[in-house]
Amino acid sequence: MVHSIIQVFILNFVTALDNAIVLAGIFKNHKTRYWTLTICSAILLTITRALLVLAIRPISRLSGIQLVLGSILFLLALRTAKVNKQRHHGTKNFASGKFDTNLLKLLCLIVLTDFAASFDNLISIFAVTNNVFCVAIGVFFSIVPLLLLLPTITKVFSEMPWVQIIAAGVMVQTAIQVLLKDPLIQPHFPLSSSYLTHASFAAAILFVGISLGIYIRNTKRSGLKTK
Repeated sequence: MVHSIIQVFILNFVTALDNAIVLAGIFKNHKTRYWTLTICSAILLTITRALLVLAIRPISRLSGIQLVLGSILFLLALRTAKVNKQRHHGTKNFASGKFDTNLLKLLCLIVLTDFAASFDNLISIFAVTNNVFCVAIGVFFSIVPLLLLLPTITKVFSEMPWVQIIAAGVMVQTAIQVLLKDPLIQPHFPLSSSYLTHASFAAAILFVGISLGIYIRNTKRSGLKTK
């Protein structure tokens, strides 16, 4: 049992980058709720991942599930890549206590996006063990360090917007991989694992290039307006 817990912990911890980027994209606009979100997320994600491991095989065969999850991730990537003055004003509104998203909806978004980002990881965990207790312990101790690092990640996003855009590109890569593995899409694009990786990476590079171009253009325009 201890061996299974360690394996689950390692699987979650070494693949935590995508999840960290996804969660940071959500947390960055809700800084005043950091500890509430951290505690609730640690508990919720532990429970949902542990239960989803039991159902991940039949879920992965359902048509449309990965299509929806990939679409959610892609939309979140679009939102994360949008760096402008309006977003910074929005952050101030959140900090002043004006929240337009209640906690329940926010936690649902966190669970959905985490599920999308960790879909393949859950299948790997199932191959290791289907013991809910082992999965729950391993997941919990791998999630907590990730959540504690989120303030550092969001600070980097705020101070270096280009890092935020690259992070959004990583989200796009994950989203494309999830989308193309859906039973509705896979028959039309029967890509091997290596081609799938290359296709998603190319899409991410294209996305980052376009987003950086838009950011530079907007920065130049705002600079001209202030002169």
